[in-house]
Amino acid sequence: MLKTKYPKWIIWLFLVLLILGGCSTKGQLTREPGPLLWKIDGDKPTYLFGTIHLPDPRVTELPESVTRVFDEASAYVMEVDLGDVNMAELGTLMLLPDGKTLSDLMTPELYQQVSDILTEKGQDIMMFESLKPWVLFSLIALPPDAGDPMDQMLYKKAQEMEKETGGLETIKEQIVVFDGLSLEEQIIMLEQSVNEYEQFEVVLEKMIELYLRGDVEALTRFMNQELVEEDYQDFYDNLITRRNYVMASRMEKFIRQGNVFVAVGAGHLGGSEGVIKLLQDKGYKLTQVR
Repeated sequence: MLKTKYPKWIIWLFLVLLILGGCSTKGQLTREPGPLLWKIDGDKPTYLFGTIHLPDPRVTELPESVTRVFDEASAYVMEVDLGDVNMAELGTLMLLPDGKTLSDLMTPELYQQVSDILTEKGQDIMMFESLKPWVLFSLIALPPDAGDPMDQMLYKKAQEMEKETGGLETIKEQIVVFDGLSLEEQIIMLEQSVNEYEQFEVVLEKMIELYLRGDVEALTRFMNQELVEEDYQDFYDNLITRRNYVMASRMEKFIRQGNVFVAVGAGHLGGSEGVIKLLQDKGYKLTQVR
C-alpha cells in the first residue's frame, strides 16, 4: 500500500519517468563518456539509443555518430509509436469519471496554486477541469513547450525519410503507470509537486548536464538520493522494472529484423534490471558506440 504522504524521491521519480523514462537503481552499468548509443550485434546490427524527453536544443542537436546510424537505419522504434496513438482513446483515459471536476477534488488553496503555475506556462486551468490530476502533474513538471522533444523530432525525421516505425509499448500501457493511482493518491502527489515546483528547474538542468556527459549511473544516483523503501517496492516495480522487462522482450523481434534504430528513455538503460543488462542476459552482445 502507498502511504498518504510520498517521500521526495517519489516526486522526483515521476519527473524522471517523464523526462528520462525512469531509472533503475539496482546494479551499475560500466561505461565511458560518450553518446548513450549501443550497437547490438547481428547479421544486420541494431542500435539502441537513450533519449531524454525534452525539446531543449542542447539535447536535440545529436552527435554525429547518432545521426549517422539513424540515417542508415531502415526503421525507427520508440517507446510508443506516435503514429499508432489513438487520440480519442487517450482523451478518454485522461477524463475524470462520473462527471467529476478538478475543483471537486482539490481544496480551493491547491486549485489556486495549480492555476497560478499553469498561468505562468501560458495555460488556463479551466481547459483541464475535467481531466485527471496526473495530467496536471505532467504539465507542472515539464518545462514550457519550446519545440519537439527528442523522440518526436526523431519520429518526424523518420517519416520524412520514409522509414518504417514501431513501438515497444502502447500509450495505454504507459498511462496505467499514472492511472493506476487512485484519485486521492493523484491529488496528494499533485499537492507535493506544487510544493516542490520551485526546485524542478534546478533538477532539470542537472539531468541535462548528466545526460550530455553520457553518464547513466550518475543520473541514477542523482535521482535516487533517498533509497527506495520496501513499502514502495510494488509501486516502483510497476513504474520502472516491469516496463524494462517488457521493452527488452519486445525489442528482440527488431533485433532479429536488423538495421533498426531503437530509442528509449535513458533511464531504462542502466542497472542489473535495465534494458542493456536484460538484453545481455538473453545472449546479445552490446557495444557502446563512441
